[in-house]
Amino acid sequence: MDPKVGSLRLPQIKSFCTVFPDSCIILNQVLGEKEFELKIEHFSKLIKDGLRCEILPKINKEIFKKLSYAASQYSEIIRSCRDQCRKIVGDRLKVLPVSKQTVNLLERAFEGVFFYIERKHYPSHEIRRKKVLIARVVEASVVIQLWETMNRSGRVTIDKFFDEQEDLFSKKYTEFCDENDQFMQSLNATLLEDKDVPKTTKKLRSHLESRIHNSDDVDALCEAIGRMYQTNRWCAFVSTDYGDMIKNRNTIDRLTLLVVADPIYFVYHLDEKIDLALKPRDGATKTNIPYDTFIARGQPQVGVV
Repeated sequence: MDPKVGSLRLPQIKSFCTVFPDSCIILNQVLGEKEFELKIEHFSKLIKDGLRCEILPKINKEIFKKLSYAASQYSEIIRSCRDQCRKIVGDRLKVLPVSKQTVNLLERAFEGVFFYIERKHYPSHEIRRKKVLIARVVEASVVIQLWETMNRSGRVTIDKFFDEQEDLFSKKYTEFCDENDQFMQSLNATLLEDKDVPKTTKKLRSHLESRIHNSDDVDALCEAIGRMYQTNRWCAFVSTDYGDMIKNRNTIDRLTLLVVADPIYFVYHLDEKIDLALKPRDGATKTNIPYDTFIARGQPQVGVV
């Protein structure tokens, strides 16, 4: 029996396939989120083993937009904690020195912060959950920094201490961007520009919008599908968005041949595409998918292969 039977054809996948990570894949790594840590590690290992990875223009814009938002959330929590402290001790924040009694003040202040978060209306439970996680990170950082401040020479008021913390967290965006750059480099990812991706048609959008409700997701999928047929390489859009994206992966594949998959499954689905012994355009023709109507007129259909 051939020992290769049943094994993944990684050399062919490396030669004929491209992977597009969703913004959530990158952000999970950059923001140090633990929920999908094992999946992101597995994804990274496969990409570093030589799989071609490209960052779509829409995804790159989303990443920096969400990094900016995340950084602003850290600063907002610091300001909320300061406001809670002011409610407790008033203007004495400007004269009270940092001391071991400040720990009790911070503990009470963060109780107030969490109380506010839990009772505020958010569009979804997931947004509230992430807000709580950010507040927990800020709480740990502030209390640890308080320890450092108590053990250094010189008198520091609580108000001055909060100034220092706000300045510290104002640098979060730069730190996130640096972490993003390092992760991209570790993946050897190619950052695509708008000019690298063909414009797609309203027909393709209408196909996707019948299932995908988030317009940003539709934009990203249009770029991925356009790029797949432009380069004529099998492509996988890899995501941990189990709402619109993963839930509708079979429909997206049936309508367009694009693989949409979880980080632990995408390589197996690409292997299935290799099984067809056809490139995307030929595969679309064979299954009566009008791929030529997906790319706007005047756009090049042949790119880098």
